[in-house]
Amino acid sequence: MRRQILSAIFLGGLFALSASGQGSTVPKMTEEKKAATLEDDIARAVQSHPDVRVAEAEAQLANAKLQQTKQAVAQKVAAAKREKDRAANELTLSKSRLEVVRRSMELTSKQLDRMKQLQKAGQAPASEMASAELELDKARLGVIAAEQLLEADKAKIANAEAEYDSLAGKATAPGDDKSQRILEYVEHDRLSLVRFLRENQKLRPAPTGSVADRIRAAMAKRVAIEVRNVSLDAVVEGLQKAAGLDVVVRIPKNTAAKFTFLKQDLPLSAWFELIRDELMDDVDPKTDGKIDWYIRDYGLTLSEYGRPEGAMSLGEFLKTGTPEAEKPKVEPKK
Repeated sequence: MRRQILSAIFLGGLFALSASGQGSTVPKMTEEKKAATLEDDIARAVQSHPDVRVAEAEAQLANAKLQQTKQAVAQKVAAAKREKDRAANELTLSKSRLEVVRRSMELTSKQLDRMKQLQKAGQAPASEMASAELELDKARLGVIAAEQLLEADKAKIANAEAEYDSLAGKATAPGDDKSQRILEYVEHDRLSLVRFLRENQKLRPAPTGSVADRIRAAMAKRVAIEVRNVSLDAVVEGLQKAAGLDVVVRIPKNTAAKFTFLKQDLPLSAWFELIRDELMDDVDPKTDGKIDWYIRDYGLTLSEYGRPEGAMSLGEFLKTGTPEAEKPKVEPKK
């Protein structure tokens, strides 16, 4: 009997311990179930919510537009490269063509000289002489046409290179004053420069003030340029445009000098001095003439034979006087 009572007490204790253990696991299982349910609900909402679907559609559209834009830019760069290469090939052909027609003109000129000698000796009829002169005229016209074509091709290659560099991200940083880099891309001659100025310079208002005041004001302006193998008239015209020198600037027509200047930021007066000094290097020391800039009633002139009568040099002019616009106003005495 005693044994049965002890067994009942022991089994009752085990049942109580088991029941208490089961009661402690119920809240833990409920929390895990709730967490899993929340995560599933969030996942379903992220996948199916209308705002998310709209945003995904917009992202896909933006990505498609980005890819389309990148492809369009790539096509533009490739087309610009082809145009640049084509312009370079045309320039090479133009140079070769010009050399050929020049040699042809030289041969025609030599034939005409021989024809003249034969005519003096009475061995060539006048009709052959006239025919030879006509052939020389044709050859000269051919040279002129080839030179014009070469100038046009130089302008084309300059434009094509500028376009390609711009698309390829090699262009000058935005915000640069075009007048500060007016000759940066000019490497050849007047035609390229004139076209560059026409496309990049804003129209200026009609000049105001006297010629002297306009010269003095422009000479004080700073200009940053770089030129490579550029003719005198092209350099002067570019400097005029960059500094706004709205007066006539006369230079000798027979000057064949070419100029190369590294990029510098100088007043216009300093550039004119540099040009004069460069030209002085080629002057024959035996000659009496002196190259210098002189002030005239119409503007400026570059003289190779010394001072024109009654003229003042540019240096002398800049050391005297003050532009009328900068003179202090004096009230008349009452």
